[in-house]
Amino acid sequence: MSAESEHFTQVVEEVWDIDPAFPPSLIYSYQNLGMTLLGHMVQAVDGRPYEAYIGDEIFEPIGMNHSYMAPTLRADAHSSKSYLEGTEITDPALRGVPTGGLQTTVLDMSRFAQMLFADGQVANHRVVQPETLKETFRPQNTSALDFGHQTGLGWDLEVLLDQRAGVIASKDGGTGLFFSEFHTLPEHKLAVVVMSNSATGLVELTARLDRGTLCAAFYHPGRHRCGLDDEKGI
Repeated sequence: MSAESEHFTQVVEEVWDIDPAFPPSLIYSYQNLGMTLLGHMVQAVDGRPYEAYIGDEIFEPIGMNHSYMAPTLRADAHSSKSYLEGTEITDPALRGVPTGGLQTTVLDMSRFAQMLFADGQVANHRVVQPETLKETFRPQNTSALDFGHQTGLGWDLEVLLDQRAGVIASKDGGTGLFFSEFHTLPEHKLAVVVMSNSATGLVELTARLDRGTLCAAFYHPGRHRCGLDDEKGI
């Protein structure tokens, strides 16, 4: 996409007459399109632009004061630069803002994690109902052909430690030049977020740093019981 990327709502017209490949709940398929359509639905029902709705209903009450939804980073002193093989270049703008347009910081994501672990409550403000939040962590594709990959509502669900740790709920994301990993142990109220601003070999490294730090927080130091490959440094 160019710096003047089309608005994400235009995708609705583009897929209006396309038939689904499979019936619902038959087979697991990762789709950015689903989040884009969901963003369009939020905007249509609420009446506010999607970006404004998320800012008013999520970021502001949580205190995520340096977060916003946009196709690309703002050109200001608070924004990181992006690099490719050591050279600073501009990250292309996205069209699917609901899919990958969260511009945020590690500290703001820590505030988001605190909201999750407080059952959707921030001080005296209810951001999301506890029942709704609990549903996001429940596997949604138990009847589908999922190839062993379970998903919640927006979460990847897996077990990498042991039964005492419970399920890891995680979400990764990236553009061409930025990558992030957000891993949580909901039952133990532990979370780790790792972000990078380079496209050079950091996708796997970011994930391993995130999971490895979460492992170290759960187990005693020096114990390698995370289900990861110790030969690769975790």
